[in-house]
Amino acid sequence: MAKRIPVRWPKGAVPWLAAIGMAVGLTIAYVPAARTVVPLGALYQFALTAFRSEPAFKMVMNLGVLAHVLEAVYTFHLANKEQLDTQSTIEWCALTLCLGYSAIMGLQSQLKRAKKS
Repeated sequence: MAKRIPVRWPKGAVPWLAAIGMAVGLTIAYVPAARTVVPLGALYQFALTAFRSEPAFKMVMNLGVLAHVLEAVYTFHLANKEQLDTQSTIEWCALTLCLGYSAIMGLQSQLKRAKKS
């Protein structure tokens, strides 16, 4: 029997800032037209200063995306190992794509709680 472990977006501003920050970073790295918007252009200039070149900035963003994808694959493996239902598996993988490792920690704590009860 497949288990249902509900997904909840974490409370507070930090998860929103992390998800929005990743989306903005990818946007200014790969959509040159977005850099004409004043705050995004300033963030792009900051990124160029921090990473010293556009290819380096793109590489850092690509590595971030790769890390999140690998974390989602691990979440999929963990969900299948714990025999979660398909909907829970998809939801946890999507949350992990957005938030990364913190979503894995949330799933692990939910699984521990479910085993205790």
